Amino acid sequence: MAASRRRSVQEQNEEVRTSIRSVAESFRRDPNSYGWLLETLMAHSQASTAGILARLKQVPDQLGEVCEGLWLSDDQQFFRFSVLLPRLSGERMIIEDWRNVTEEMEVNAHKPGTGKTFGSLALEVQAELGRR
Repeated sequence: MAASRRRSVQEQNEEVRTSIRSVAESFRRDPNSYGWLLETLMAHSQASTAGILARLKQVPDQLGEVCEGLWLSDDQQFFRFSVLLPRLSGERMIIEDWRNVTEEMEVNAHKPGTGKTFGSLALEVQAELGRR
C-alpha cells in the first residue's frame, strides 16, 4: 500500500480558501439560482450584495432538500443557517435555523498545526472579493 503524502499547512489552507472562494463566487455570479438564500437573507435584514456565502452543504431529506451553510456579513458577522426546500412544488421553504455564531467562530491566522482557521480564511476571501 502506497503511503499518502501529507499536505502542508499551506496546502490545507489553500484548499479551504479555494472552497470558500468557489462557493462565494458561485453565489455572486448567479444569485437568482439561490432564491431560497435571497429570501432567507431578506427575512433576516441581510443584503445579499453585502456579504459572502462562505459555506454551503445540500443534504437530501425526506421532505425535500436541506441547505446548511454559513453567511459572512459585510460587518464580519458569521451566521449559520439551515433551510428546508420542500420536495413538493407550491410548498414554502422553511428556515429551520438562522443564528449569529460570530462568538463561536475561531478567527486565528496562526493556529499551531493547522495554520489559519476557517473564520480567518473566510475573512480573507471576503476582503479579496471586496477589492474586485
